[in-house]
Amino acid sequence: REAIGKMIVEGLLYQIPSSGTFVTKPDRQSIVEMFEVRMALEGLAAEKATELIRAPEVRELQRHFAVMRNAVRAFRDSGKKHMEGEVLERFLAGDKAMHDLLLSVADNRMASNVVHNGRIQTLIYGLHSYERDLHHHAVTLRAHGRILLAIKKRDGVLARHWMEAHIRNSMRDAVRAYDRAKAAANLASRSGPSNSSIAE
Repeated sequence: REAIGKMIVEGLLYQIPSSGTFVTKPDRQSIVEMFEVRMALEGLAAEKATELIRAPEVRELQRHFAVMRNAVRAFRDSGKKHMEGEVLERFLAGDKAMHDLLLSVADNRMASNVVHNGRIQTLIYGLHSYERDLHHHAVTLRAHGRILLAIKKRDGVLARHWMEAHIRNSMRDAVRAYDRAKAAANLASRSGPSNSSIAE
């Protein structure tokens, strides 16, 4: 109950008396703003992490990347059109773990809190909206590989560049997904009355 109350305060959920609690879907501008905030804060965190990261944390990053890579290979070998189920959960867990570790290494609690809030909203929206085909996951995996390599080389400028490029690409995916869903909803609302009149 306390967690639900916190999510309502943060705008992630809303309540309708006598009806229940519902997930808030961000509008297009909110999606863009959330990703822009992530881009700025996580880009900075990646750059700072190149100065502060230690060998055990680099190995941990490599383990998380391996989880993502293995999930992509399992998805490829499955022959399915879209990643789903346990494989998708493993991929997203590795993805999130890499981002969270870099934020932790950068040692900025305020940035971590802000990004965490934004990621909750984007995942709530994006988990069921992206076309998570093999190309999408290959691009995401390659982006994380580039970030990892820059971190290992302690190249702050390159780490920031690849992190910002990765999040910018994710923003484009999220906006495209939103636009498709919006267009489909508009089409359905326009075709509804005409279908009714034909039936009559």
